Amino acid sequence: MVKFLREFDIRYVQIVHTADNYGKQGAATFKRIAADNKVCVAQTISFLDKAEITLQNADDIVSTLLQKPVANTVVVFADSSHINELLQAVKRYPEAHKKFKFIGSDTWANNVESTQGVENFAVGAVTFDLDVKDIPEFDQYLSTKTPANYPENPWFGEYYEAIHNCYLTIPNARYPERCRGTQNIVTSPQYKQDTGIIHVINAVYAAAYGLDEALKIECGANYTTVCEKFKNRDMRRLFLLNKTKEVEFTDPSGSKFSFYNGSGDGKMGYIMYSLESAQANTYAYTPIGRYSIDGELSVTSGYRPMWDSSCKRADSCTECPAIRDLITRYMFPTTSTSNTDTLIFLTNVHDQGNDEYLCGKMAMIGILNALSFVYKLANTTRFRPLVIDNCDNPIRIDQDLLNIFARGQLCNERLNEQGNPVSKSNIVGVITTGSRFVVAANRVTAPNQITLLGTISSSIALSNKENYPYFARMVPPDSVQMEVIARILKTNGWSYIGVIYSKESYGINAFRELQRIVNDGKYSCIGSAVGVGVSDSPEDIRPAVRTIAEVDGINVIVLLIINPTEVLQAIKAEGLDKKFVVIGADTWSNVMSVVESFQGDEIKNFRGAITVGIRDAFYDPFYNWLKNEFSWNKRLGLPDDWFEEFYQNVHECKLANPKTAVRVSYSATCLETEMMTLEKIDKLKSHGVGLGPIAASHVIIEAYIAFQRDLNCFGKTFAECTASPSTSRVNLFKQTLDTKWSIPISDVSSKETFNVELGEDRYWDVGYSIYTLTIDGNDHYAYKKIGSHMNDVFTFNSTSYAQEGKSGIRSACPESQICDCVVDDKPTSDKQVNPKYMRDHEPRNYFVYDEDTGKKVLNWPIWAIAVGVLTCIGLLVGILLFFYFLIFYPVRGGTTFLGFLVMLGILCIYAINFAFFYPASKDTCGIREFLMGVVYAIALAPLLVKAVDNWRFKDTEFSPDRYVGLTSPVSLVLIAIGIILVQCIIPIEWLILKPPSASLMQDSTLQHDWMWCDPHDFYDISIVLSMVLIIFLVVLTAIFSALSWDSESNYFESRWIFVSCVCTAGCFLVWMIVSTSAGPPFRDPAIAIGNLLNATALLICNPFRKLVLLIKFSSEEEKAKRFPPDDANGELYSNSRLKMATNKHISTSLNDDRLQLT
Repeated sequence: MVKFLREFDIRYVQIVHTADNYGKQGAATFKRIAADNKVCVAQTISFLDKAEITLQNADDIVSTLLQKPVANTVVVFADSSHINELLQAVKRYPEAHKKFKFIGSDTWANNVESTQGVENFAVGAVTFDLDVKDIPEFDQYLSTKTPANYPENPWFGEYYEAIHNCYLTIPNARYPERCRGTQNIVTSPQYKQDTGIIHVINAVYAAAYGLDEALKIECGANYTTVCEKFKNRDMRRLFLLNKTKEVEFTDPSGSKFSFYNGSGDGKMGYIMYSLESAQANTYAYTPIGRYSIDGELSVTSGYRPMWDSSCKRADSCTECPAIRDLITRYMFPTTSTSNTDTLIFLTNVHDQGNDEYLCGKMAMIGILNALSFVYKLANTTRFRPLVIDNCDNPIRIDQDLLNIFARGQLCNERLNEQGNPVSKSNIVGVITTGSRFVVAANRVTAPNQITLLGTISSSIALSNKENYPYFARMVPPDSVQMEVIARILKTNGWSYIGVIYSKESYGINAFRELQRIVNDGKYSCIGSAVGVGVSDSPEDIRPAVRTIAEVDGINVIVLLIINPTEVLQAIKAEGLDKKFVVIGADTWSNVMSVVESFQGDEIKNFRGAITVGIRDAFYDPFYNWLKNEFSWNKRLGLPDDWFEEFYQNVHECKLANPKTAVRVSYSATCLETEMMTLEKIDKLKSHGVGLGPIAASHVIIEAYIAFQRDLNCFGKTFAECTASPSTSRVNLFKQTLDTKWSIPISDVSSKETFNVELGEDRYWDVGYSIYTLTIDGNDHYAYKKIGSHMNDVFTFNSTSYAQEGKSGIRSACPESQICDCVVDDKPTSDKQVNPKYMRDHEPRNYFVYDEDTGKKVLNWPIWAIAVGVLTCIGLLVGILLFFYFLIFYPVRGGTTFLGFLVMLGILCIYAINFAFFYPASKDTCGIREFLMGVVYAIALAPLLVKAVDNWRFKDTEFSPDRYVGLTSPVSLVLIAIGIILVQCIIPIEWLILKPPSASLMQDSTLQHDWMWCDPHDFYDISIVLSMVLIIFLVVLTAIFSALSWDSESNYFESRWIFVSCVCTAGCFLVWMIVSTSAGPPFRDPAIAIGNLLNATALLICNPFRKLVLLIKFSSEEEKAKRFPPDDANGELYSNSRLKMATNKHISTSLNDDRLQLT
């Protein structure tokens, strides 16, 4: 199948398969081979895992196929019924008619059932079938069979009925009439020799030939039966299989049969069919070629597929982004120069449509950016301008640049190059606008050392010179802007604020920078921050607004967002426009379109909003050019659809007979004689297009002139100038950074000084203007400048703001609460004095923070330090006891070794706490998951063995004979170790199925640095589930120790074991409930405290109790007058080399109860 696709350059396909093993394996194998042969699979779609396909399932599959319309070839691995239902669904979808062509496997082959009733929707389908021939001898054999003479086959009667459509004995609704019993099966119209018959025969022959060859080797050429040598041969089944794989013979169809070397797969060729329309409403499968057993594809002369699925199509290199648009993709104005040097400008001439792969209405700011770029280059003969519309989708930028660099054309559209092709060698530089577009363009320009300039790209992430080596920008980075916003907050005394940021590069990095500045204690503090999507609607944003409004004291919101209008609409929809003072960044600035939708509000509650905008001005020569040169007959090089839409938007009218489908909703009809007026120019200026594109274009032009001067290549093309040395493009970029331009004051609308210089910092420090949103005399929103920031000098006119904005607004932490932020203890008019970093009113992570800087001091939370001290004390006491008993304990037999194992387990329980003191990570999570249950098993398994031992001998006197055989000390220890190993199986399986990892449990701020083991929603429950066996051990130990409650063995040891179980159960109950039900701040502390108390209880009830008894008996022994010759095992251990003796009471204690250490 793949060879056929390669033969006819079919490179982009989709796969549909059934959910059974055949479908899954066929699809997986095809994908693997296709990938090796440069055939791309757009998507793989499976039928539902049901015996019969449903109409809904078939419709869903066709609907899914239509999502990838460029992949017009569908490879099918399914049976006839599924194929037919799929084609029926295609019939029900008009948009799918003649859209797809099918490639079918051998389950489709030339089966009529696959296409019955829907043949016209499968015309041209190419199917494959095994290349086999009918066997006449089988038909002859079958023609002699009737139900009467073939009773030994229990299924033959049913087959006979189905072939002849009749019943033999019992009437039924399925068959209409009775069989005569003498009909010939082969002559029935329903009969067709199954293609699988030859495979069954070949399988029998292969087995027979293989067995024959094996027997000849082992039993001789003239063997008459299976000899003993063959029967006794080592690996005889493998030997027989290998001989079977080596057979070669001519099958009944006359074809040679053999297996592929070593694989066990039979060699069989394929025949290819194409479903063709023979006559009116008649269809037939026509053979079009064969695939030989040697892997050779041969196609009938003259055959070619009826469709094109190659990569040479105009719409082949992308799935949807362009082919669904009817809008021109680029603007390439005609120039008088024959120079091929090209400068590219990437901008959003149109907004996104209903989804990210559709273009929407014209973005006026985008088209004005494009025209200002064209204007600047129109005054030079050095470059030709190429404007590419990305429809506000960064995906298009990489795609378009890559295709231009590689092929000199767009992915889906050939450039009108005016005889001078575009190529990577003659592209001098690339200019784009926002940060998102820079990130996308840089992926293509950086590897090619092409200069990239951004006009409004202020993201902090772009300051990384290693990642963006040939990038510079016409604005300062957002770090400077965030400093300006922080100073505004400080000036107005707003110490507790909310932030809404967009979840993309600009918003996230701006938020982090503002957070860094305010958390340093300089100005204010962020009390609540919520991220929203770039494409979120006002309805989507309303929950974020509510979240901030619920925090007491916050009355100021900072918007670090791409589309501020949507957030303002959400604030208004929540009825909070009067409550909040809104501070906007440069994405808002003084752009009137942001508040245009609120101009009709009776009460203008957004009055007093403060915005920070990059200092800018209108370039008067450009707007004069636009006023004088734009008319119905002067189109400025705009494509027809761009021109018509721009014309209608400028003059607010609708063309009576547009050449293209444009998106306008004006009622007035255009006369096509409209002229530009100053009023219309002023309205265009409201979109805020200023010096950026002009300055960026000028910098590259001047840098190129200097570059040519340095290389002395005036009169040559850029490709010729950069042919050598290899650092030519790097030198051009350096010239760009060194270029300076003082814009004539007469050309600037504000009559201010603007000196363009990028420098080593790679940005133009143009400064910032601060505006407030006020109301003019016509009761309309208007912007008034109230401050600035330039050359690190900050000014803010508080008096002007009090008159124009909202006065008396307080945004600070309520006095009755402790807020999670930096606050002033004793604020002054100049700066904060002694800022304190306060914890929230409810416990969170209990980390220790520096009071002055707010930075975390220790990696352990406070609770961990407290519990850690107690844990270390318990651990130290346990270790001392362990070595004390190891040296001084007098008994070394019976269950003493179990006692040391219990002590080891107690020490491990203390030690596991350290995995909960450290923050969650891959290592600590792995330790917790594996060892939590194991350490308890080490402590409890010996106690269970001891409890059972006490129960078995509760009514008997002590005797050395009771610790022999299966109950010997070694056996008891091995039983305990066996139980421990069983517990190990549970966490090992857990770690294999889900390798340990950790991630932030929520958006991280300085007080919310919760790292948690993955998955967050099930990790704590998983810890509890891993303790199931331990709980079972506790229950069993408690039962056996309770049954021997009255036993005096070892001074009522069973009672102490029972108390240990009760303590353990209590600790388990508490920490398991807390860790699975309480909030994150309480989960790890609950487990750690539970472990501490549990280990301490076990230490007191077992080793410590033994210590008390040992001290008691040792003091009595020193008073004794004589000592016994040996202990329970015939050997008494003493460190003082004294022969220990005791009176009858002590002798009985040591020999009957043995004082085992458990």
